Parts: sequence; structure tokens; C-alpha cells
Amino acid sequence: MSYYILVLPIAGILFACALEGQATSHVSLGPALAPGVWPGNAGTIVAGLDPSRLIYTEPGRSWEDQVIAGAELALATSIRIGKMRLTRVGTYTFSANSGDVLVARFAVGDATRPERAVWIWDTPENTAAILEVDASLLQPGQLIPYCESLLLWSEGPFEPRSLKLSYASGDRGMESINGWLDQKLTATGNYHISLRAASLSGRGYIAVEMTKAAFYAEYPPEALHVPERFPPLRSRLGALTVQSLFDEIGNGYQSP
Repeated sequence: MSYYILVLPIAGILFACALEGQATSHVSLGPALAPGVWPGNAGTIVAGLDPSRLIYTEPGRSWEDQVIAGAELALATSIRIGKMRLTRVGTYTFSANSGDVLVARFAVGDATRPERAVWIWDTPENTAAILEVDASLLQPGQLIPYCESLLLWSEGPFEPRSLKLSYASGDRGMESINGWLDQKLTATGNYHISLRAASLSGRGYIAVEMTKAAFYAEYPPEALHVPERFPPLRSRLGALTVQSLFDEIGNGYQSP
């Protein structure tokens, strides 16, 4: 099984090798770099996309709907997701070490778009749009103009200014595309946007992931920084005694 991995983190030393491609106003190829290690969590996200687990529910005012609405508003600040004319196919949730994850899949209504589907991957700390495309789109001649038209340059809380892509061979038959995304710096340095991708069995997956702290006003309070989200934490407290609540104090603390 071979993987084709792409990662564009906000900062750090990135590994890739230069390939030919046509630069655009904001996106260009970076310098040739040495082979790198598995980049980011792109493989974990792609492995977690399971169409067989999707359950369709009519969009309304459920708890899941509120979280999805927050994710859509957040993503729309940095990528042109509105032009894709999305229709929900289904959702599912699962528990991970970092907290409950909500996954939703959408069909793309515009047949002229390169995306086959769009997934939302929402965790307690981050939200991501995973764009399902043909694997050939990850080639530099196609990926550069695609990224140029995908990102909202100098807009939103991150205000991305430029993007450099560099390609490298990876371990275990993987290839990586790493890059540098120049964005607005915040006083605390805790607002981040990144782009990661992987291809598998002829399909490509491009994930644009963002820090949810930049969108605290768009989400219900219990959907942000709370690991136990599905069902929401408040619905779990009714059967607990006062003493058991005191016993839970401090259990979620993680040392810096």
C-alpha cells in the first residue's frame, strides 16, 4: 500500500525536493529538500474517513448540527467552501485519545468542481475540511493553481499571504509535499492553519485544518476544548452525584 502525503504546516523546517510547476500570485514551489518523516496526522485523518459508518439525519437543530454549523462558518473564513454547493450525506462520531471526533461527509453539487466530496473532521481543539479529489490533483502542475483558488488570501483570522510547496520522498513508499504557509502572527501564537494531504487507491485527500480558538464565537461552548462532546457533557451530568462530580475535578488536567 503506497501513500502520497502532503503537509503544509505554519512554521518549522520542512523537507521536500523541487519539482517543475507554474507559480501563481501566492503559491510557488520551494527548494529541494532531503527526504523527511511521516508528516503530521494526514494518514490518521484519512484512515478515519469511513463511508460505511455514515448515518443520514435530516439537518435541523440537533447538537451535531450545531457543531457542523460552527465548523462550516470557521472553514468559510479561509477557504472557498461555499462555491462547492454542499449537500450532507451523513455523519458519525467516535472517541479518540484527544477527545470525541465528529465526521461529516458532503456531496459536491457543482459537477465542474474537482472535488468528489468534502468531509468535515471536527475535534475539541481543531476543525478541518478534507477535500476528496482525484490523486492526479496532487501533482504540482495541478496542485499549485488549485491551492491558489482554494485559499482566501489575506482574509480571515489567519490572513494567509503566501504558500511554498516542496516535494520529497518519504519512508515506506510514501512521498511527501511539505511547505511554508506565511500567515498573520498573533500575540499568543496559538492560532494556526495547516494543509495536509494523502492519496490512497487513486484518490487524493487534501485537509485544511484550523485552530478552533480563532472561532470561539461560532461554536457552542461545549463544542470547544471539551473532550466529552457526543453526547454533550451536560447531558451526562444528570445521573451523577455531587460527590462523583467533585471526584472528577482535576482528572482532565494535562501538564504543559
